[in-house]
Amino acid sequence: MTETIETFSKDCTKLPASTKKYDAFRELKTEIDNMIEIIPLVDALAKPSIRPRHWDEIITMTNCEIPYESDTFTLSELLKAPLLKNKDDIEDIADSADK
Repeated sequence: MTETIETFSKDCTKLPASTKKYDAFRELKTEIDNMIEIIPLVDALAKPSIRPRHWDEIITMTNCEIPYESDTFTLSELLKAPLLKNKDDIEDIADSADK
């Protein structure tokens, strides 16, 4: 995923300058930049050291239900949570889970 999103980012910067003035381009660029930051968070949350208590902290912090115990838990459900808004705290939780 990281390689793919980085490729999208590079392709975005190679677009003609005339396309960069459109709102659609700016929205796309923002989404790509956000995904570049989110992917490492998702990777950190996928570690086996992340326990239910860590998920509970993240759910409380984000004020968003994350059905991490569900057999049908998907990435799209995780991405609904405001991960970037809480990036530093989520990184701290993931780091402390490794200790």
